[in-house]
Amino acid sequence: MTARRNLIALTAIEGLLAVQFWFPVWMIFLLDQGFSLNTIALADGCFRVAVVISELPMGVLADRFGQRIAYLWLALLTLFTFVGAAFVQSTWQVMVIWFLWGIQWAAASGLGSAVLAELASTGRLAVGLHRAWSRVRAVSTATGAASLAFAGLLYQTDIRLPFLLTALAGGLILPLLLLLPAMPRHRVTSRSPWRTPDPRSLLPAGGAMLLGIWVLTVAWTLVILYQPLATELGIGAEGSALMYVLYAVSGVLASALLSTLPERFAPWAVGLGAVLMIGSTAAVGLWPDLGPVLWVPVIGAGFNLVWVTTEAWIGIKAPPHARSTAVSAASFLSGVVMIGTRPGMVLVAERWSAQFAFVIWAMLAVLFGGVLYLVWRLIRRLPNAAPSQPETPS
Repeated sequence: MTARRNLIALTAIEGLLAVQFWFPVWMIFLLDQGFSLNTIALADGCFRVAVVISELPMGVLADRFGQRIAYLWLALLTLFTFVGAAFVQSTWQVMVIWFLWGIQWAAASGLGSAVLAELASTGRLAVGLHRAWSRVRAVSTATGAASLAFAGLLYQTDIRLPFLLTALAGGLILPLLLLLPAMPRHRVTSRSPWRTPDPRSLLPAGGAMLLGIWVLTVAWTLVILYQPLATELGIGAEGSALMYVLYAVSGVLASALLSTLPERFAPWAVGLGAVLMIGSTAAVGLWPDLGPVLWVPVIGAGFNLVWVTTEAWIGIKAPPHARSTAVSAASFLSGVVMIGTRPGMVLVAERWSAQFAFVIWAMLAVLFGGVLYLVWRLIRRLPNAAPSQPETPS
């Protein structure tokens, strides 16, 4: 019963964190509040900078103080940030709130899979890690899709409602934390409790982390091309919203499928997901009219097949004192790569066309995968040295 309760509680927490009522309307909200496009662009820049600079530190802090404590400050940060976003009145308030928003986004990275890996390693899960994490992701992706579908209706009711309901979701996490068991706090023995893990301790998870860098870079670079594609095809706001909903729904179905498969099929799921992502990306260039209703959703399914499995792998292979750090490091490094890839693909779309950008990115994704494979071969030759300072759970 306790093992079942652990999984249900974590699923509910991750589902509440995935609420995205704000996503389709945040730019419209700021415009309706009288803020200029320049202010909006600057706010988005603050958000992106905050994500990049706080991604790795948030993972380190989660490992140092325990994931349940990390969930506590994430819930409070979510509550404060989205209440603040609903009532911004000046430019400086927008910048501060959007910067906090970036920290909130980064703080969620790697928490769920790290908690499940800890529970699995101590026999406190009713099912295997891969299947458990797939179930959690299926539910969280479903709540994200549902919130996307209702965001416009909520905004028409009251322009602050999408943000306030997201804040409420953060508040509802607080009582659920009482159902989670305490997570051990891992500390590297040194004079500073803030010391980051020795990079050598992450070598066993190196292959999984490189795969994570690849799939996150490929998928999130593609996201920036979806709207230009819809615009080229003459698809309006409702059609674009449907495209994003189908993308999310396909992710739900992929995660649900993973939750039914024995863990020995995980490598096959990764291979299938990668083929679906690359093949569908290239197919947009050949049959662009099918992009919003077929190829983009298939990309979403492929992404979830690869990323859900990879995140579980990282949790299994990373040392206990660096599980959140390992996921955050993969996400951080993919974000660094996307500093060049996302603007680059936008420039290609503007210079030629969005469908041409999809074809170019499909080829670059294969090349990028080849480079990371060579890096993995080099990593495998390195000795899996133990950290220079022992880590002690507390």
